[in-house]
Amino acid sequence: MDKAIRIGFILLILTAFASLCSPGVNAQLITGKWYGKTDITRAAGHHLSSTEEKGDILQITGVDSNSLAGISYHYYWFRGNFYYSSAIVACTYDAKASEWIIKEVAVRDNHLFSAHYSCLRTYRLKLVTYNKKDSLTGSWTANSFDNCGAGVGRFARTKPVSKEKNHMDSIEAILRHNDVSVSREEIEKFSSKAVSQEDVMVDASLLKMLSRKRTQIQQISLLSPDVKVEIWDNNVIDGDNISLYFNKELIVNRKRLTAQPITVNIRAIPGKDNELIMYANNLGDIPPNTAMMRIYANGKEYDVFMSSDEQTNAMVKFVLQ
Repeated sequence: MDKAIRIGFILLILTAFASLCSPGVNAQLITGKWYGKTDITRAAGHHLSSTEEKGDILQITGVDSNSLAGISYHYYWFRGNFYYSSAIVACTYDAKASEWIIKEVAVRDNHLFSAHYSCLRTYRLKLVTYNKKDSLTGSWTANSFDNCGAGVGRFARTKPVSKEKNHMDSIEAILRHNDVSVSREEIEKFSSKAVSQEDVMVDASLLKMLSRKRTQIQQISLLSPDVKVEIWDNNVIDGDNISLYFNKELIVNRKRLTAQPITVNIRAIPGKDNELIMYANNLGDIPPNTAMMRIYANGKEYDVFMSSDEQTNAMVKFVLQ
């Protein structure tokens, strides 16, 4: 009788311990490194067109006995150079959908090309085991306010195969360089500052815009303050991505130029040089970043050819009489 009680007590302890170590009763273990790729399936607010190698890594560990977190990495080669960013991730398990929700809550490290930016994502991934090999497959959507689109993702525990040895060296270097440990306080801190983080990103973009030389393309004298502006790619659609600033205020944020015009209305201030600036977030496949801008003012239409690059911003000046 005593032996049976002891066995029952041990089983009770083990059951309680197992429930503490699992984020949910039916959650599967996903700790460790996962290598994969995340392709875009929905039109994004940015464009990175390149045949060079790119990929993604999830490095999952524990926050405490009941939670998982870690670091995500997005890396790529661009014009022969290696770039990457990393983000803090928080993991929860959706038992009803049998999916892991892996949310990037904050950028941790940013070593991207100057015209590119970090986009925070939320993954919904299922753990599948086939032939004794694990994979995480599913979809992702954008977290960040500028919306970098949506897509699919597939991760495995095996490292990617690269034709270039130095490529794998670069990938392993970022994993060694970053401490994967994440505290619950760190996650809660960044999650609670989601709105202020957007402000920081906008301010950083403004500083980048102001650091470039402005080239005045045209000056228009206005009889009334209201102006309608359309801008589109009137040539080869090559992935040009732009932002528009009017009097240093961001009015179009990281939009990809297509044959369909982006339309915005602005209101000029009297007695001031009102500046409308086109900022190039990238150079597309065919540098520089070019667009046709049509301005509706004074009962007329003004067609202006805009061209920006990584050193200069194209600018139209409006003077309200």
